[in-house]
Amino acid sequence: MSFICIRLLLLLSLTFKAMAYEEAPYSIVHQNDVYEIRTYTDRLAIQVNYTNTSSAFRKLFDYISGSNIDSTKINMTTPVTQSTKINMTTPVTQFNENGVKVMQFYLPSNFIKKNAPVPIDKELKLIIIERGYFAVIRYSGRLTDKN
Repeated sequence: MSFICIRLLLLLSLTFKAMAYEEAPYSIVHQNDVYEIRTYTDRLAIQVNYTNTSSAFRKLFDYISGSNIDSTKINMTTPVTQSTKINMTTPVTQFNENGVKVMQFYLPSNFIKKNAPVPIDKELKLIIIERGYFAVIRYSGRLTDKN
């Protein structure tokens, strides 16, 4: 491959007691105070390439809120993932400028590619994320220097 895919899984830890988000099943391989290494099975996601994090989140949120061909509302799941695909010929100092940034929402387990609502926004793509190992950092959703 001509790129490395670095995945940072952002786990939404929203504190709504009445809401419980479906989470993709995983097994913990390694854990410390900062991160976990997990193994996930194949799963369906909706994704968008982006340069602005908030607009990417908005596009994905609109999709699960019914902005799709069937106007189907889809339950929010965790985690939300972000990744940067990096061209191996690019110097290290330019990764942020030349990397392709991707944000993904996992779809609930009752969806497969055949029955998932088709996005209206052509920038959104339904994809299957292949099983593998992923580094995970729990994130409260608040942007602070510590986070």
